[in-house]
Amino acid sequence: MFTIHSKLVALAFLAACNAAVLTALSESASAQSAVTLTSEGISGDLDSKRRSPSLSVTPVVEGERVKLLVDAYVAHVEYQHLPIQFDFFINRHFFTSQIRSKELPGPIGIEIGPQTAALPFNYTVIAKLLHPNREFTTVINGAVFSSNLSGTLDCTLTTGLNGDNSVEFVANSISTAQSSNNSFSISFDADSVTGGHEVVFSSTINVNGDEAQAALSIAQNGAPAAIVQSEGEVEVDDGALQSISLSSTDGDVALECS
Repeated sequence: MFTIHSKLVALAFLAACNAAVLTALSESASAQSAVTLTSEGISGDLDSKRRSPSLSVTPVVEGERVKLLVDAYVAHVEYQHLPIQFDFFINRHFFTSQIRSKELPGPIGIEIGPQTAALPFNYTVIAKLLHPNREFTTVINGAVFSSNLSGTLDCTLTTGLNGDNSVEFVANSISTAQSSNNSFSISFDADSVTGGHEVVFSSTINVNGDEAQAALSIAQNGAPAAIVQSEGEVEVDDGALQSISLSSTDGDVALECS
């Protein structure tokens, strides 16, 4: 029969093991330079008293297998003692559910193998703070790709390079949106550096290694959009997109982002 002392020792050992596992998972996430998504509430709607969990999800790609490392906390101090239930959906289908509480602490996360979902796939993580009378919920939707083409860049678009009316547009802190393992989109509206011109720009960029090809949609000064074929290169480092360099085949348009 366990004594109170032996039970406490066992609990301390389990807590130490959980901490070691969580540290290892965190180090793995760091080594993979994974992108962490964070959110609170559902689709931008927040609980006014901040009782919904603040949720973070870090996908870590390891070959054909993916780990979803998850953490959550509650900002409202009077609700921090309550348990949180985590529900995982892969490609819109329920996968598993986990729970964490003060009585049963430990790391939260799952591993997805190719037999469950091949890359790319989408996921949903739902964190629910369990309360005797109601639930407070946060939802994160995301996608995992075999390569990471996400980044936030400062971009310069130059039109009319070979003509007398070269115009330069600058757009800062532009985020890319990855759509497949080898493609991403980028878009922005910008005024010219010297004033007097405006542009609406968008493009889907296809990547093969460090080479890139794209059709650039450029609508300048309210005119219908012109589609310009371009090619160039991208740089991906530390698990994120670092730069884009594209120019049109006629040399009249250039896009530089870094």
